[in-house]
Amino acid sequence: MSGPTVPEDPCRPSRLSRERVAVATRGRTVRRKWIGASLSIVGVVLALAACGSSSSTKAPTAANPLQLITPGTLTVSIEPYMPYVGEQNGKLTGLDGDIITQAAKNLGLKIKIVNSDFPGQLAAVQSHRVDVAIGSITWTAERAGVGLFTDPTYYSPEVMIEHKGSNYTNI
Repeated sequence: MSGPTVPEDPCRPSRLSRERVAVATRGRTVRRKWIGASLSIVGVVLALAACGSSSSTKAPTAANPLQLITPGTLTVSIEPYMPYVGEQNGKLTGLDGDIITQAAKNLGLKIKIVNSDFPGQLAAVQSHRVDVAIGSITWTAERAGVGLFTDPTYYSPEVMIEHKGSNYTNI
């Protein structure tokens, strides 16, 4: 029995990421997804920590090897947008919230949540006010020019539903 097919998407960086999604959707172990997601988040944290001008980028130290704004704490920018990310009782919720929480736990980090509007999220990363921004931030060429993105942890393709008997030729 074959798994679901993953449609082509120009925003997807590689065939490997499509295979990861296909593996994850076939019901294989949840642990494999958490490990992959944790590694993706770690990559984002390390990559975003390296972004910015050379004058504002700090070199890694033994006390702060991930170049976090606050050593031992991952400062995360969110715009609550469920089911992807939200905040409840000071904890992250939603799909992205669960992934970043597990990644921080695996790294032995606390999480500090910073609520923002959507346009402010990438600006906060660029200006070193937060370590990472999460919450269904889709890759675009323009955004890729100012920030680094991981492979997506899930895909949300565009879909249109029409009434039976309808014959739309354009939107």
